[in-house]
Amino acid sequence: MLDSVRLGEVPCPHATLGPVPTTLLPDTVDSGVRDALMQLDAAVSAATTWAPFGEGVWRDLVSPGSGSFAALTLEQNMPLAAVYASETDGHWSLGLAALPGHLPPLSEALGKIAGLGASQMTAWVLNSAEATSLGISHLLSTNGFVEARRLLRLEVALPVEALSLPSGVTLSAFDEERDTQAWIETNNLSFDGHPEQGGWSVEKFADRRAEAWFRNEDLLVAHLDGVFVGFCWTKTSIETARPPIGEIYVIAVTPEFAGRGIGSALCSQGLAHLEKKHRSEIGMLYVDASNDAALKTYGKLGFNQVREDQSWTRSL
Repeated sequence: MLDSVRLGEVPCPHATLGPVPTTLLPDTVDSGVRDALMQLDAAVSAATTWAPFGEGVWRDLVSPGSGSFAALTLEQNMPLAAVYASETDGHWSLGLAALPGHLPPLSEALGKIAGLGASQMTAWVLNSAEATSLGISHLLSTNGFVEARRLLRLEVALPVEALSLPSGVTLSAFDEERDTQAWIETNNLSFDGHPEQGGWSVEKFADRRAEAWFRNEDLLVAHLDGVFVGFCWTKTSIETARPPIGEIYVIAVTPEFAGRGIGSALCSQGLAHLEKKHRSEIGMLYVDASNDAALKTYGKLGFNQVREDQSWTRSL
């Protein structure tokens, strides 16, 4: 699987009578590394019911940054655990995965990052209540990371009742020429200071729309007398569930039009779109655990929490 990759081997301490796992730091992120990460992701998903790597890992793997790398722990060429690291402006993002009974090779990854330079690192632990995830969280805390955020995954069975939009508000598919600037303004005002969704540029918005899963008709935009007042961006999840899980990817209302029932109606209309157009039987979204107003709204629409993810940070 990794025979074609130049590898720097680091022995991995392991008290066992069988083959000794070895941690590898491939020189490049190539097809062998991607295959190993996909194999590990599938194996962990089968063992724990949740995929360990988030969307950010897969997005970077499509076109790895110049500093991106993987630290892989293998036994007889089979992946047991991994850290995937990518960097933007000195900020490193770490994706962590391990089969039950193992831990990601964090020390090896941190050693390499120390030699490359960094101002801050963020690591995500998905499904944080699962036994292996608890072990990963403990590993992070003992290596100087502190918990920064909790992100909740909410799900609802489809179909749901589609709430009517307030009088005068119309819903249509995204139009690049008409809606791009207004979308960016609404997004950035609504998510001011948000670590992932805040501060989007025209280029970042275009890059996200260039991804294979994007369809204009899945980005629903609302107007009131020709004025852009909000949007509900839907997509089918990258998970392999069939029928596909429908996701409310991003949703926002222009702040000056908040409190008029537009957000709840947009969310319900997005769920209806996912059920009718993509035959989704489950709708899902992610929300910060501290966002009480959003949690109240989603609760009224029938959403229930099924998972909690944790973000850990470490400053250097």
